[in-house]
Amino acid sequence: MSSRKIATWWYSNKEYLAKALKEILDQAFSPAPGSAAVTRTRRRMTLEEASDLFGIKKDASLKEILERSDHLYKLNDPSKGGSKYLQAKVLSARLVLEDEARKRGETLPEERNNNTQYHSP
Repeated sequence: MSSRKIATWWYSNKEYLAKALKEILDQAFSPAPGSAAVTRTRRRMTLEEASDLFGIKKDASLKEILERSDHLYKLNDPSKGGSKYLQAKVLSARLVLEDEARKRGETLPEERNNNTQYHSP
């Protein structure tokens, strides 16, 4: 085929070729049904994971949990070279540990003075 015939054929079939190429790329880059990318769901961090991340015991005091959380959160500040991902992990761990401490009946002194009640979700 001459280059003129190829160019004419390409020009006359460009919409069909573009659609076919799009379908091929969509199929190539879409996750397979049942794969981890399709079925992945978020799960809550376990108590063990949270205590390991904070480097404290599972039955740590609420004050210790909050102090450690504040320290790790500030340490991973993105403006200081930290990571938003790690900050999110710290927050998740704090919520798990704080819920556990509140289930044990722990409160902070200022909460006792205000008679504030907290309930786990």
